Amino acid sequence: MSYVPPEESAIAFGNKKSEVEETTRPTFEFDPKRSEQERVALIATDGSSDPQGGLIRFWSHSSLQQFQTCPFRLYLRRVKRIKEPDSDAANRGTLIHDEAEAYVKGEREELPSAKKADEFENRFNLLKTMYDAGKVEMEQNWGFDIDWNPIEDDGKLYKNPKLWALTKLDVFIRENPTSARIIDHKTGKKWGNEVKHGGQAMEYAISAFMRFPELEHVTTEFWYLDTGEESIRTYTRGDIMLLLPRLTTRAIKLTSATKFPPKPSDTACKWCTYPASGDCEYGGMPV
Repeated sequence: MSYVPPEESAIAFGNKKSEVEETTRPTFEFDPKRSEQERVALIATDGSSDPQGGLIRFWSHSSLQQFQTCPFRLYLRRVKRIKEPDSDAANRGTLIHDEAEAYVKGEREELPSAKKADEFENRFNLLKTMYDAGKVEMEQNWGFDIDWNPIEDDGKLYKNPKLWALTKLDVFIRENPTSARIIDHKTGKKWGNEVKHGGQAMEYAISAFMRFPELEHVTTEFWYLDTGEESIRTYTRGDIMLLLPRLTTRAIKLTSATKFPPKPSDTACKWCTYPASGDCEYGGMPV
C-alpha cells in the first residue's frame, strides 16, 4: 500500500529486510491482515510458556519503566496495592492534561495553565477545529492481548482477562487511511528525558500500527508545555516492526515475572515514598 501524505492545510503542527529465525512452535494467533514480517517477529519473541503467568498480567509504559528501574517498587504498587501519595508535580500534570482536553473539546475558554502553553495556541486551536470536525480523538485507552490484537475499551478494559498491554494517548489524529499522528502533552522537561520519551514514542507507534493494520506511517509529537519545546518523530511500519520483538520480549518479562527484587540506588529511590512509609526497607541501600 502506498503512502498518501496528508494535505498541508489539513494539519501543520510542526513549525518550529531483517531476518528472524522462525521457531517450530508458534503460539500466537494472527490477524490475516498482518504482514509475514510481523508474524515472524511476533513468533520469535515468545520465550515463555505462559506470557501472562506472572503476578502482573498487563503492562503500560509507566509499569515497564518502573519494572526496569526497581521491580520491588512496582510489586508494592501493583501486587500489594500500596498506593503512593500523589506528588504536587503529578497532580499539576493531571490538571494540565484535563485543561488541554477541555480546551480542545470546547469545554474551556482558556488555554492550559502550563507556563508556555501560549506558544502552542495556534496548534491547540487547530486541534479544536479538527475535533469539531470529528478528526481528533482525545484521551484514548488502547488495550491489546498477548497476540497484539486490539481489545476495545468497553468501560471495563482493566478487568478484561485478555488485557496484556495498555497504551494511553492524549491525542490521536487519523490523517488519512495510511497515516496517523499522536500528540502527547508534557509538563516535564525535554532535556534529560530524550531516551525515556523516545521509548514512549516508539511504544505509541507500535500500538498504532498493531491497532490499525492499514497504517504505513505514524508521527509522534511531544509538546513540552512548560518549556515551549517539542519533539517530533516519524515511523514507518517496516522500520517499527524491527523493534517489535524487543518491546514484546521486555513486556513478557514483566507479565511472566513472579519475583520482583529491589534495585535501590540514588536515582531509583529519589522519588520513591515507600522507604519513608515503612513499606520498603531497602531505600538507598545496596542489595
